Amino acid sequence: MIFGRKRKSSSTLKDNLAEWREIREGKRIAVDPDEGQEKDGQCFVVTAVYGTPLAQEVNTMRSFRDEFLLRYQAGRLFVSTYYRVSPPAARFISSRRHLRSFLRTMLLAPMVSMVKTTRSRWSH
Repeated sequence: MIFGRKRKSSSTLKDNLAEWREIREGKRIAVDPDEGQEKDGQCFVVTAVYGTPLAQEVNTMRSFRDEFLLRYQAGRLFVSTYYRVSPPAARFISSRRHLRSFLRTMLLAPMVSMVKTTRSRWSH
């Protein structure tokens, strides 16, 4: 599967890049509502908003979770709460293009930017 759909036998790199651009611009959803979930059912809102678990922003937030939040008791509490709340939220968000675009622009882009800017302070 590529971008949450069965790969066409005739897909080319050009087709895949065009599809990726549409996903980045919010014109197409890359995953099914139930995708973006780990095997244990934990879901990530960032994946739902960006439409693919392959987005650089998703990797940035995963690194922040793994290298910073999980080091501290308050961070672990936040992450466990997030895992309880995020599956239904991600399913709701993933099927609403305008909401994904709004959240990406107004919430996650500034948050991801701040995490990237401060990486030298929290990264190992």
